[in-house]
Amino acid sequence: MSVAISSPALSSQATAGGGDPVMSPADSNLFVDRELSLLAFQRRVLEEAQDPENPLLERVKFLSILFPTSTNSSWCASQC
Repeated sequence: MSVAISSPALSSQATAGGGDPVMSPADSNLFVDRELSLLAFQRRVLEEAQDPENPLLERVKFLSILFPTSTNSSWCASQC
């Protein structure tokens, strides 16, 4: 099964024998910025935490994703 990928980064590149595009690992258009991806995730989690449609306990769980306790992270740093 072949999946067609349409990307400007692939338009000028050669294709493999079967007609599939060849992707270069050096092409930065094929990667997602880790920091921007994390910020987008945190924004979605915060929106869920602020949504009054969600039950209160669920909203608290969403907040716990955003604000991990410093006790756990300091423990991991000393134990890992």
